[in-house]
Amino acid sequence: MDTALLMLGGGIAAGVFGSLLGLGGGVLIVPLLTLGFNLPLRDAVGVSLVCVIVNSGASAPAAPGRRRGRSRGAGETGAA
Repeated sequence: MDTALLMLGGGIAAGVFGSLLGLGGGVLIVPLLTLGFNLPLRDAVGVSLVCVIVNSGASAPAAPGRRRGRSRGAGETGAA
């Protein structure tokens, strides 16, 4: 139970500091999991990636309703 509370607190702290500093949560979560909870680096990166996928998937349905500027295709940005 103590580990779960520590992980919850670490996740909340990473979210707050990530928001304030403009960092991705993985920058803070991966070191916390590897150094603080002795999770292997490969597993910590996997956990971070799953978090990104879940967050992206949860916010994707709301994205088409928000029009912020004009999207450019690859040909218009010079990437083609």
